[in-house]
Amino acid sequence: MYKQALVGALASMLLEGGYRTVECRGSRSSFDLIARKDDRIFLVKVLSNIEALSRERAQELKNISSLLGGYPVVVSENMKNHMLSDGVVYDRYDVSVMNPSTFSLLINEGSPQAYSKRGSYCVEIDKDLLSRARKKLGYTQDDLAHEMGVSKQSIYRYENSGSVSIEVFEKMVEVLGENLLRTDFRLSQMPAEQQTIGLHLTPLKKLVDERFRNMGFKTTITNAPFDMVAAKGDRIFSVVSNDWRRLSEKLSVLEEMSSVLDGYTVCISERRVKSSVSVLNPDELSEIRSAREFFKRLSK
Repeated sequence: MYKQALVGALASMLLEGGYRTVECRGSRSSFDLIARKDDRIFLVKVLSNIEALSRERAQELKNISSLLGGYPVVVSENMKNHMLSDGVVYDRYDVSVMNPSTFSLLINEGSPQAYSKRGSYCVEIDKDLLSRARKKLGYTQDDLAHEMGVSKQSIYRYENSGSVSIEVFEKMVEVLGENLLRTDFRLSQMPAEQQTIGLHLTPLKKLVDERFRNMGFKTTITNAPFDMVAAKGDRIFSVVSNDWRRLSEKLSVLEEMSSVLDGYTVCISERRVKSSVSVLNPDELSEIRSAREFFKRLSK
């Protein structure tokens, strides 16, 4: 009940912020919400406690986010036995984690105040502004290090990484007389390529995967409202299943997601399915010889 209520609250928050938003209701998905505004895409996983986020689940979320060019975010209110702080972004397996208040700040073009790194609170400063403020006062890196009571190497690191502890940030503001905080907070950056994780493949998924590859597509298996993404120029988001209990539900979500995703949608199943999504059975798929022919079929 807690999770459903929080997913609903976040969906309302995103819609009010001008995002096209889809809830992945009733599906075993690596994310609970997908939202888009212009070119900015969020894939949101909701958990009652971030300790429930395993390395494998985080990797699934990162994989699909990389595939869609989106930002993976976990939203929760609790970590172990205490609450997540407002305005702070935490990190778990290279995924940004925050509470609903911080997420609201983020989607409304605000900037979280700090992030938690190895148990310490840090802030991201504008490193170029730091360098300019130092030079404006006629300070060398040695001079600033002396004024702040740190090493020259520390000043060099601050001007190159832009990451400092809250204590160091407060001292910088005191010495330089300028607010150096970044105004464009950066979320976790995704790797260009996904990492392979072990996902169960049904015989039908194995068959479809092989046929897509034979047509020259690069395929990725996912835990999402879609089961597979095939890419060759454009992308095809596919539901691949004979499970009538879940088919209609997954297709309903995929229909909604077509307004958020860039690409084609298709269902491949041996069952007769009524849907606005194109539906092919495995035999029809085997008759298609090339990616060009496949795209032409989906465009009808």
